Amino acid sequence: MRTPAAILAIETSNPSAWRDNDAWSPGVALGVVEGTGVRLLGVRASDPRDRDDPFLAHAAELLSAHGLHPRDLARVAVSSGPGGFTAVRVAVTAGKVIGLATGAALCLIPSAHVAARRVDHPSFAVALASKGEDAWVTPIRDGRPDQGRLVEARHLAGLSIGLLLADDHLPLSMREECARLGIAIERPTFDPVDLLHLSVHADTVDVHRATPLYPRQAEAVRKWRELHGDR
Repeated sequence: MRTPAAILAIETSNPSAWRDNDAWSPGVALGVVEGTGVRLLGVRASDPRDRDDPFLAHAAELLSAHGLHPRDLARVAVSSGPGGFTAVRVAVTAGKVIGLATGAALCLIPSAHVAARRVDHPSFAVALASKGEDAWVTPIRDGRPDQGRLVEARHLAGLSIGLLLADDHLPLSMREECARLGIAIERPTFDPVDLLHLSVHADTVDVHRATPLYPRQAEAVRKWRELHGDR
């Protein structure tokens, strides 16, 4: 009997998403392709704030618990950011290593798309990677994500949204502008099960060229250039 094609989803992109005793938590999910969809086999929560969190061990446990082997993976999906600088890069690197080791296709899905999947609203946006006075904002119109970009408070009116998904790091100026414009603010949820479902029909990427989505220059690079220029 042929083993069903398995998909592993890794959603550990945003450390701010972790809340003890939440109904949905970051982590890994495992499923198998059935028809045009995917059947969930299991989920393991993983705290993205913990740089030693064994999400790969959790993935191995899920595979073993369902009688599957790493070579049974048809694809591995990673929530590719923006998010925590280290968390996103560790997850994307893990996805690349799994792809190279097993032959699984790699899918990189923007984290905003994961947060938006269960939201029922005609026009909203997801704000991630807040820093200073701006955030990376991805508008979602009629269920379809637009291109994300860095946005400040002065840009919010032009988005024509009624809801903004944002964590506690959203700049105060943007919170005040949302209040002035009547834009509700809700905390986003990053669930590996949502990533699993999105991955079924997602495009795959060349594992050798796969890179995380991060909207700003790395802090280490910025500091180096401050000290040494472009040398």
